Amino acid sequence: FVGVSGSNIYANGGLGLAHYGSYVAMAENNWWGSDSGPAPYGTGNGISYGSCYDDINKVYYICHYYVDADPWLGKTISTGTQLGNTGPLSSIQAFIADPVNTANGNYSHQHTDLAIATRGLPLDFSRAYNSLNPAAGPLGYGWTHDWNMRLSVDASDGSVTISFPDGHSERWTWTGTVRQRAGRVRRADQERRHFSTCSRRTRRRTALRSQPAHLG
Repeated sequence: FVGVSGSNIYANGGLGLAHYGSYVAMAENNWWGSDSGPAPYGTGNGISYGSCYDDINKVYYICHYYVDADPWLGKTISTGTQLGNTGPLSSIQAFIADPVNTANGNYSHQHTDLAIATRGLPLDFSRAYNSLNPAAGPLGYGWTHDWNMRLSVDASDGSVTISFPDGHSERWTWTGTVRQRAGRVRRADQERRHFSTCSRRTRRRTALRSQPAHLG
């Protein structure tokens, strides 16, 4: 066994890739059926690994991977959902100290530099940092701001990835309410985010009617 890369490994009854040799099998950059990666990393088809017992804490833990599957296709998307503090997983993950996300070790920081009250939506400028986001943002590596909210469209499946002001991102699949053109995001609090044809946020306003969050 030499290695496998760029393959779709999913819908298997057992492990997606089983290997118990003396060397580590290379299986990076594959799709395992989930953005979160293969089990035990995520919920995709599993890979083989070894467990050891901790006599002090009386628990089993993973001490050896027989398959090297990191990074996998979709890891960037999966990591993006865990950044910031308003993402889809923030309600089930704990934060301590700085704050640091205890599930993934991400250190996040947010600060509002400017806030001016107006008769309508406030005029403000806030920035956010995430240690697990090494991308070169407009304010430096790992940094973004509330006017840097943007979306990108995957032409292969029509899905839309939205990058939010706190640094987290979400991928929206085609449901009939996502269009591959310049559009707007209406949040659950009825605030609409408008985007230009280059997928950059241009303005926002409050909706008058109660509607679910959508793109369109």
